[in-house]
Amino acid sequence: MTRERWADRTIWVLAIALAVVGVVATVWRPVAPSLPSMPVPQEAFDDGILAAVRSYRVPRLVGATALLLLNVALPVLLVLWGRSRRWLVRRCGDKAHAPVRGGLVGAVIVVIIALVEAPLLFWLGHVHPGQWGFRTASAVGWARDFVAALLIEAVVAGVAVAALLVVVARARRSWPAWAAVLGTVLTAVVVVLQPLVVEPLFLPTTSMPAGPMRDRLQEVLASAGVEADLLVGAASQRTTNVNAYVAGLGPTRRVVVYDTLLDLPRDAVAAVVAHELAHREHEDVLRGVIGTSAALLPAAMLLAWWLRRPRLVALVGARSPADPRLVPVLVAGVAVLTLAGLPLANTWSRRAEAAADARALELTRDPSALIETFRIFVVSDLSWPDPPGVRTVLFGTHPPANERIRAVVGQAQRAGLDVPPVAVFQEQEVARRHLRAAASTPGTP
Repeated sequence: MTRERWADRTIWVLAIALAVVGVVATVWRPVAPSLPSMPVPQEAFDDGILAAVRSYRVPRLVGATALLLLNVALPVLLVLWGRSRRWLVRRCGDKAHAPVRGGLVGAVIVVIIALVEAPLLFWLGHVHPGQWGFRTASAVGWARDFVAALLIEAVVAGVAVAALLVVVARARRSWPAWAAVLGTVLTAVVVVLQPLVVEPLFLPTTSMPAGPMRDRLQEVLASAGVEADLLVGAASQRTTNVNAYVAGLGPTRRVVVYDTLLDLPRDAVAAVVAHELAHREHEDVLRGVIGTSAALLPAAMLLAWWLRRPRLVALVGARSPADPRLVPVLVAGVAVLTLAGLPLANTWSRRAEAAADARALELTRDPSALIETFRIFVVSDLSWPDPPGVRTVLFGTHPPANERIRAVVGQAQRAGLDVPPVAVFQEQEVARRHLRAAASTPGTP
């Protein structure tokens, strides 16, 4: 057996083994307890809230769906429009080394797509939230964030495409396996560096100041048996939305709470932090990185099959699998596969979020706080408590609020915990309702 053939077999074994581990890590994980379906009075929101949610969310659903389709249509159009494709490849350096040239093509495609989508992104990210009182940043601030995010995305795309062309040129039979392994490694590097490099640009963080809120959250940390720095992100510089998240791996692992969240009652914030600590306990960030390999290997194999189609090769005039002329085709293929994989990725995410909710209840033993938090999120962020099916399939990374409330009530009843009557939550909801959410006439925030 030649050294090249031995190397090919080795990388295929490694890629397949990594993909299997990714599938196991995704499927064999902590899950929410199975509970019977039941109607729960706490899921009811009054007509004013539901009208405001519809007025805010329906236009956003239309806009987000259009953006999703544009992400696929634009690169496909670039492939079919021969003049623009040839101009793009030619302008990125006829004499440049093929991987460098291909990387430049990939980066420029990312920039072109973003610029075409910029008006819709501006409306979704600045104009519409501003009409409803969610935006605190200026148009200049939005533009600065847009440019910074675009530069990062273009650099990552360019490096990834250049590296892929090097691999394709040197390992033509095994490049899908190399792509899966190196892609997983690149994902891990990005996740590790994100809190250090990306996060400071968009969400500067500081340590949580001493006080009753920190003391309450330390109690949650103690019940979870973990030691962690509690960081506060300066979200109020850009939005009034409330949120928290876990990020990083190894030495960069952290729990970040939006400063806007700290305006809520301490028990509600403790419930949110318990949910995020559950993600950390379940190693959901690490599972996501490992699970990437399970998606990358079949995706790379499909792309390899697609890039070998004679009619496709003839269409773009490619001379080899590593020809930069194939980069627009590669970008279009990635866009199509990403859209096709969205429903599965969102299903996995909702499963992880449901498990985190269940663990948060175990940590706090306070169903009232969890239910109150879900209700506050609906009211303060105008989240859909029971969204249309298409929204759940395409964008539903979390279970809907009504589903989360039902799960908490069922789990609390099974554990013998008291759940307050609905009137308590309705009174709290009215007391905390933001003026924008009180609008009952659609289209008049």
